[in-house]
This record gives sequence, structure tokens and C-alpha cells, in this order.
Amino acid sequence: GEGVALEIVRPGNVIGPGLKPGTLVWELRSQLRRSPERIRVQSLRPRRDYVDGRDVAEALVAVARAPAAAGQVRVFNVGTGIGTSVRELSRLLAEVMGVPPGECVETGAEECRAFDLVLDAGRLRAATGWTPRRSLRETLREVVQDA
Repeated sequence: GEGVALEIVRPGNVIGPGLKPGTLVWELRSQLRRSPERIRVQSLRPRRDYVDGRDVAEALVAVARAPAAAGQVRVFNVGTGIGTSVRELSRLLAEVMGVPPGECVETGAEECRAFDLVLDAGRLRAATGWTPRRSLRETLREVVQDA
């Protein structure tokens, strides 16, 4: 209806303490613990915008506190605006864990290797003042301590 506001919130790659098995960061952490000299990933090149889950929760609260006018549709990206490749993520996680960064081996098909997803949260920042508070390094430290 015309009187209903619609707000769509699109988060980047959400990470943080309490990771679920099967996620990239969980897999990297597991491999680095078991055998850090050789890490197997689908692809090393895609760049993703990794955002802490607590920052995402804060963004949702910010959107809820700044509701849209009746009939308005707003779409917000929730991210850091920083792209990090799987290779960079693996090296940073190894550094945080205090293990040598191993050789990374790609196992996926070539067509899976070039897709980037980095979000611009400028519209969210302008509407609510929200910005992410946690850096990727800080979040990865907490992920390592959490397990």
C-alpha cells in the first residue's frame, strides 16, 4: 500500500564471534589450526566486504530509529566499504592466530574466481549516522579467541 514504508537492509559478509561451520572464516581458521602450511580455498581473488555482526545489529537499530515516511522505499547497504580478498583474509587471520601464512591453493572453477562485492554504506550513514565500529583485524581476533 501507499501508506506503508519499506526499508531494505543489505549486509555484506557478516563475521564475528560465534561463527557457524562452513563459513569462509570458520574454514580458514580450522585449516590454519590443523595444517597452516597449505590452505585450500575455492578462490583467492574475490574481494568481499567483511562486516562484524554486532555492527550489522547496530545498523538495524539505527534504521529502526530513523523510520521512512509513509510510502517511502529506502535501501541501505551495511558494510565497511573495504574489499578484502580471500588471500588477504587468510594472511591476516594467520597473523592474528600467530601462525605462518601457508600456501593457498585454489580448488574452484575459474568462473567463480573474479566476483567482487564491496558495499557503499554512504546512504545509511547519511540517513542515520551509522558507521561500522569494528575493524576486520579486531573482529578476527575475537573470532580466534571465541573458539
